[in-house]
Amino acid sequence: MSRGSTPTEEAVYAAVERAWKETLPSVAFGPEIEWAEGGADSLDTLHLVLRLESYLGRKISIDLVTPSTTPLQLAQSILEKSRQNERSQSPPVFLVPAIFGDEPALSDFRRSLSEEVLIQTVELPDLGCPISLLSDMAATGHFVAAEISRSLPQGPVLLAGYSFGGCVAYEAAACLRSQGRQVGFLGLLDPVPPHPWLGGNRPWRKEQTTGSFQALNRLSVRLSALLPRKGETFISYIDWLLFVVLVQLKAFGSARRQVLLGKRWLSLRAFVRRRQALLERLRMSALQQWQPLRLDVPGLLATTESFIDSGSLLAWPSVCPNLNVVRIPGEHRELFEPKSLAILTPPFVKAVAAAQNASLDVPSVPRRTSAEPTV
Repeated sequence: MSRGSTPTEEAVYAAVERAWKETLPSVAFGPEIEWAEGGADSLDTLHLVLRLESYLGRKISIDLVTPSTTPLQLAQSILEKSRQNERSQSPPVFLVPAIFGDEPALSDFRRSLSEEVLIQTVELPDLGCPISLLSDMAATGHFVAAEISRSLPQGPVLLAGYSFGGCVAYEAAACLRSQGRQVGFLGLLDPVPPHPWLGGNRPWRKEQTTGSFQALNRLSVRLSALLPRKGETFISYIDWLLFVVLVQLKAFGSARRQVLLGKRWLSLRAFVRRRQALLERLRMSALQQWQPLRLDVPGLLATTESFIDSGSLLAWPSVCPNLNVVRIPGEHRELFEPKSLAILTPPFVKAVAAAQNASLDVPSVPRRTSAEPTV
């Protein structure tokens, strides 16, 4: 199917059946079988969506797949989503996902806002883009800003980002402001603190132990990454070891080519493993070199206890002073669980509504000519 063409009902049903069977090959297929009945996890959900996107030639929202979703419901949802592409005229909040892109956890967040806030997820640049872009935070922010401008050429911009995506959203907001666009809201959802705040002796950092147990644990984690995965072929395993060597030597261009060529013959799990390993290395390199500019826009900083310990409460307000802070108990990975969403969603909705109201009377920001990094 050509990208951009409208899928027929028959094509959608056939694609759902094929993707479902390939993702859960050991589970009996039926139009009324629920996704969770086959023991599917979040990684299976990602694989299902990736297969559907490949077969249908279009982006498929991961939000359409829930534990109770059946193949029949999924096909109907895809068709309905296609018909509703131009339904809403309300400006969305552009959401930048975490380091590997969209994920099931973000679906829970979007669903919690679905009745009050329109969310449009912005794709991060992937391995099809140059290494120079993937390893540079400013270039990544410009990429996302360009995507937002294509989708919304005029008017105030509301955007948010989760984890690494929070840093990208911040950089995109700075880029949009420098272009004369009004940024009405910036939501930082447990973002990684800017790199200079991660090192050094800071009064807010908890004392870290570096005993033999911790060292052995780190070593075991690194060694486990070299072991073959269940069901992996010998050729695939040798390819993985070669990939690891290339990454360690910082031959990122060669590693990237290997991953893209391997997509033709690797299993989906093997391809995703390599893609994520390379993206993590490149994006963490970009983050470590990043020096964010001071940005005075209205926003919200939601931070969990795990990132409070890393200095998030001091780092982000120092570069973006107009942030309202929401502290969320628990770990980073628990941000979009029901108990955390009950704390996060109300102030997020309130802040977006306030930004939408305020933006009606606020003129665009003049184009910035220069700025000095503050961190």
